[in-house]
Amino acid sequence: MTDKKCAARGSGWMCDKDRVYRRYCVAHQRQMRLKKDLQPVKSWTRVSERRRDDTYLCLTCKQYKGLEKFGMCSTGPRPDCNPCCSAKRRARRYGLSPSEVSHMLARQGGRCLICGISQDDAPQVFAVDHDHSCCNDAVRTCGKCVRGILCRTCNAGLGLFRDSPELLLKAIEYLNSTSVVHATDNPSKEARRGRFTRQAHR
Repeated sequence: MTDKKCAARGSGWMCDKDRVYRRYCVAHQRQMRLKKDLQPVKSWTRVSERRRDDTYLCLTCKQYKGLEKFGMCSTGPRPDCNPCCSAKRRARRYGLSPSEVSHMLARQGGRCLICGISQDDAPQVFAVDHDHSCCNDAVRTCGKCVRGILCRTCNAGLGLFRDSPELLLKAIEYLNSTSVVHATDNPSKEARRGRFTRQAHR
């Protein structure tokens, strides 16, 4: 019978998680992709102090929140709520502590710098925007290329326009141009069908 456990092991430890990617579990496959030395993975534990109203305690912000505020893993809710998990990811990638992110957001008035939506009204946690020409596709950025905090929609929009002011200006010109197609520029279905029929008979 083939061993379906992760093949990661080291001095005095071996991973007991099920393998997912060829020989490794998800966590150790990520370590391999980042070209890191394999390290033991701390197992997720269920969030402590579940109350009768089905709220859970976030181990970072120490607040009780509903189950929908937590990500799920194989053992149940993760120990940190989603905003705290996002703050930790930002700290790892951009070198920003949660207090620094809060200070930046406070200087912006708690709103996206482009569309002006507030964090409370946004469907997702705000994203940190950085200059991709400085640290493009980097797992960890230098921290000096952070430009501001945007809502997910505006941040994705800048990425889709490849952070190009020229493309954004062309998009503005396009939106300000005539948006209604005139009848002369848009032949009827019958005219188009007749044209295609004549071409087919040639």
